[in-house]
Amino acid sequence: MMTITKITNEISKKIQQIANEIMDDADQTEISGDFHVVICPERIFFDDYLPKEEEYISRNEELPEFEQLGPNDSPYKNTVFVVLKFGTGQRNYAVSQSDLTIQVVSEENDFTFARELMDRFIARWNFKYDPQSGFVMSFFNPSNSSSQDEVYTGFRTLMNARGFVRVPEAGMMFVSEIIFTDGESSFSIPFINLSYNYTAQPDPASFSGENGKTMALNKQSTTVASFNTYLTVKNDDESDQEASNWLAFSSAVFAAIRGNMNKKFSLTFRTPYIDETDPLDKKPIDLMESHFILVGFTYNQELGDISPISLTFAEAKKEER
Repeated sequence: MMTITKITNEISKKIQQIANEIMDDADQTEISGDFHVVICPERIFFDDYLPKEEEYISRNEELPEFEQLGPNDSPYKNTVFVVLKFGTGQRNYAVSQSDLTIQVVSEENDFTFARELMDRFIARWNFKYDPQSGFVMSFFNPSNSSSQDEVYTGFRTLMNARGFVRVPEAGMMFVSEIIFTDGESSFSIPFINLSYNYTAQPDPASFSGENGKTMALNKQSTTVASFNTYLTVKNDDESDQEASNWLAFSSAVFAAIRGNMNKKFSLTFRTPYIDETDPLDKKPIDLMESHFILVGFTYNQELGDISPISLTFAEAKKEER
């Protein structure tokens, strides 16, 4: 089972990567200057970055990257502190889930960089599985708990983002992607939840076994998969490949319900694990890869809201003969 320390390290890498991207895109975000991001657990923050007032200037003389120009110049002026605080959760042999609060202390006398950092982080990783880190994160939007807290020689904003971290145990049955193949192109379909159902009907005839037992034999079986997702009817940015893929899948669904009811969908339900039995051809372990037809389309919406669409597919032949 993944430890809290490893989860903290993986989240730290993701936040630092986004911080570097923001500074590289300074001409687009109107954020100029070099910023430092300190990411740490709660205990380390209080131990290392909140020294006594008479000590913090002398201590930072040993840290060249935080040198101050004068006694009133904070050594952490362009530094954003990110504190990861794990709360209660549950853990069993298959999955662990923990509450996580990301507390952010913004740069001095501003919070433009800190806010951009949290907005991008949540937009990038909310409800997305990363095979390298091995967990899924979900967060609410960050909120400002205070905007005028005096820290060192200036004022800073305190922000909080509450969420959850769900870590599936390696090797357990876990679908991370639904792959749709359209012609020669294949791409992932974002989904909210998935229901996969295999049902077999036993032959009503009895088959004799040993000691007078009757033995069953399946006569037919049905595989049905349903998942909730969003569909789109327009793409204003043709250079956005992900949006174009999403529109292609949506168009195929609408074509099926508008008359082509036996239109074939090539779907693959993929796990994040690699089959290493063949060292020369390491392929993902798929729950199933087959052709399906659309047998259910359910959409419930309130005015002004965008609701997910429930799609149900049943396994079918690639071509009828």
